[in-house]
Amino acid sequence: MSKGKFLITDKVHQKLIDGLLGLDFAVDYKPNISQPEISIAISEYVGIVIATRIKLQIDELKNANSLKWILRAGSGMENVDVELAARKGITCINSPEGNRDAVGEHTLGLLISLFHHIPTSFNEIQNGNWSTEKFRVNELQGNTIAIIGYGNTGSAFAQRLQGMNVKVLAYDKYVPKFTNSFAESVSMNTIFNEADVISFHLPLTNETRSLVDRQFIMQFRKPIYLINTSRGEVVDEVALLEAVESKKIISAALDVITDENSRSQNLLKDELIQKMLSTNRIIITPHIAGKSNMSKEQFADVLLQKLVDKM
Repeated sequence: MSKGKFLITDKVHQKLIDGLLGLDFAVDYKPNISQPEISIAISEYVGIVIATRIKLQIDELKNANSLKWILRAGSGMENVDVELAARKGITCINSPEGNRDAVGEHTLGLLISLFHHIPTSFNEIQNGNWSTEKFRVNELQGNTIAIIGYGNTGSAFAQRLQGMNVKVLAYDKYVPKFTNSFAESVSMNTIFNEADVISFHLPLTNETRSLVDRQFIMQFRKPIYLINTSRGEVVDEVALLEAVESKKIISAALDVITDENSRSQNLLKDELIQKMLSTNRIIITPHIAGKSNMSKEQFADVLLQKLVDKM
């Protein structure tokens, strides 16, 4: 006898569908379902699988009278009203372990791209210019890399810095003194004083929204490189652009932007994005850090195991 129906709202690995069926759930696979349709349909389901596209806030959850499970294929839960879900007895499960390695690798790639001018020198080649001296590279060795947020992706990035002959510092407000061979746990004051590079690996909360503003940037003792592979809203992009133009930030790499769902539809007309790109010192990738060919299967494995553990 079926335990009820799961609604899958995004493209997932077949292993997740098969796993839910194997646990005696029925599955409705609707990866193109719209946000308005969710509010109407959600009352039919005991479980729902979401990624970043679908939000589960009060308008959706008020009708979720049978819902017991929210499975998030990914890490951030900012698109779910977790407190309301808890009050309704709904268990929320995310899967940051599923793409931690992909994000760690991508962050390392962005760091090397900044130091070695890989995107900008490639653009010069495309324009027919063989500009050797203009793109003399900086070596990573001897630099101090600071990681803000030392959870799954922050620690994965730190692990990949081994062998680079760099000093790795990390700050996590909620894990103030961790033991880890890949990074040294320090205060933010130490990071402001010592960092050459700062990389953000934070969830989006009221506390982290616009964390990186003018005041934050001005606290660094020396010019820095900045990387953000967490959430776009963590960084005030106007403040970032000003800091790059004033050379307080040497260069930056972003895998995420603010208001991503709407702004990504018309990048060529987005004045702020175009200003950032025109500096030739800000790299932007389209939120692909965690989207490896392996991560969908890994999300499925993690979600199924956590679901079984909580059933």
